[in-house]
Amino acid sequence: MTSLLFPTYPFKLESRTDGTYILDEFRRQWVKCTPEEWVRQHLAIYMRDHLNYPSGRIALEVSLQVYNLRKRADLLFYSIDGKPALMAECKAPEIEINQRAFDQISNYNISVGAQTLLLTNGRVLYCAKYDAQKKKWEFQSEIPMYA
Repeated sequence: MTSLLFPTYPFKLESRTDGTYILDEFRRQWVKCTPEEWVRQHLAIYMRDHLNYPSGRIALEVSLQVYNLRKRADLLFYSIDGKPALMAECKAPEIEINQRAFDQISNYNISVGAQTLLLTNGRVLYCAKYDAQKKKWEFQSEIPMYA
């Protein structure tokens, strides 16, 4: 598997006839280990282990309704009051992070209302927080700790 900007974790992997599977600790199931899934799993564990996001407040592959279309958020992190606080979009390492990717997560956020957005392909990571007073997104130098 591709090395990423996140620490290495001792994931449980299993070879099957149709590919490699990874044990998702959050969904409590084996999922096919695609390049995007590899990034998603690393980000989720990083947020839990290094930024103190509680496991019970992390949800992977959450169904959304955006303009009457069914979409899926890669990761949602909920605040203590149960509201979406941070939404993340993960891409495979070979996918470039560009304006189209930012537009995708921004559109998904219409139905979520998270105040912080994360976008990563595992090689680069962008984090933006909404400033309600300025009414604009501002890029952050790092991912916020869970508060």
